[in-house]
Amino acid sequence: MVTQGPSAAREVQRSFDFTLKSLSSLPNKRDSKSAQDVRTCFIYFCLSFLMFGDLAVMKQILELKGFLQSVMKGLQFDTPDVVHAVLSTLQVRVAQNSGITKKSKVQFFNSYVLSQLANLYQYTKDAEEENNKSDQTVRRKVHDLLLKICGSFKLGICFSNTAGAFAMRSNNPVLLKFLQSLSSVMTDVLIQDLVITVLCCCQDVTKPFLSSLTVTYEPRLSMPWITNMNLLTKVRKY
Repeated sequence: MVTQGPSAAREVQRSFDFTLKSLSSLPNKRDSKSAQDVRTCFIYFCLSFLMFGDLAVMKQILELKGFLQSVMKGLQFDTPDVVHAVLSTLQVRVAQNSGITKKSKVQFFNSYVLSQLANLYQYTKDAEEENNKSDQTVRRKVHDLLLKICGSFKLGICFSNTAGAFAMRSNNPVLLKFLQSLSSVMTDVLIQDLVITVLCCCQDVTKPFLSSLTVTYEPRLSMPWITNMNLLTKVRKY
């Protein structure tokens, strides 16, 4: 019904009881043998408000605690079609939408949601499909989305700080917590690119982030040491 247009989406948003306890269990109801299992249908139901709703409806849905966020967990186990639909909708209807306020974006893209999206850097199901004709892999698509959300003052959730890297306190605690959650997967070149982009955009997270890394300056023939040194070199360069 939501797909009928903005008016229908608004009517459903106003009349539907989003506090139903049974809703929280729907994202967990998977059936690998069915292309239209409960989880998949629920995901498309959630996305329909963003796809067909007006700005007011989209704002209400994004700020609705736990609704859209509930489908982010386990997204890396969904089919390529579902994952692409989620990423495309978030990219076009939310991230690139100047009508969606930064407040609404911050409320939705918290550190938990960002971490769940970052899990898609390890997504390989689209590459495994022989008939995959997508121009963009999930890895590249989630990277583009996170660059918009985490590395842009205009479209993302970044807040400026006049003190820059010398700030005593960061104005971007969500991004700091998110970056710290990526420390164990920093060997991924795309994740390194994301981290560098965020540090360059939000310089007030640079010091606390680097301080949280377990870095030793004594040369070691290990991938973690090489990765950390490579990251530090890039940070110094920019």
